[in-house]
Amino acid sequence: MRARPLTFALLLPPLLALLSARRVVDDSMSPSIRAGDLVLLGPGRAAPGDVVCLSDPGDPSRAVLRRVIAVEGQAVQVGRGVARVDGEAMRVREMGPFGEGAARSEQNRYLIQESARSPALEDQVWDVPEGHHFLLADDRDGALDSRAWGPVPAELGCGRVWLRVGPADLWRGPWALWAQDGPWIPPSQDPARADGSR
Repeated sequence: MRARPLTFALLLPPLLALLSARRVVDDSMSPSIRAGDLVLLGPGRAAPGDVVCLSDPGDPSRAVLRRVIAVEGQAVQVGRGVARVDGEAMRVREMGPFGEGAARSEQNRYLIQESARSPALEDQVWDVPEGHHFLLADDRDGALDSRAWGPVPAELGCGRVWLRVGPADLWRGPWALWAQDGPWIPPSQDPARADGSR
């Protein structure tokens, strides 16, 4: 049984050398990742739902975090309140009020927010070319993303979020692997609410 601790001790230093920690400076990924949170970035091929760090296509001196919605070979359609990948709508469920808007669970894995005052957007469609990602901010009204930039070359990435650490609240714990706090129990299935309690 001594082999496990020894193996872990031998693998930990090289693994830590691949990781870097960054403090989040803005709320573009709120409510999932907020200003002041700490994120641990590491290597790895990003998949839909993952959060990546990348050089801002509008200001390459600045690093930003964005969520991968689609990868090469997929088609994306985005309008107000819904994103579709290869024609299939992302599952979105209202969670409750958040700031001036509402928090919603997308794919029951992470939270997004959209203002009640958000203007209706025309549907736009993009085909994601080879070596690119289609990225959206979790704060869909408050940040630039692939709706302005188009699909982004994966090589602009400076890492994938492995871990998010920050204050817990109603919808998120003090930490989350891959910056995904879900799944959440729908209010209709929550045993704590069966007796009418909140």
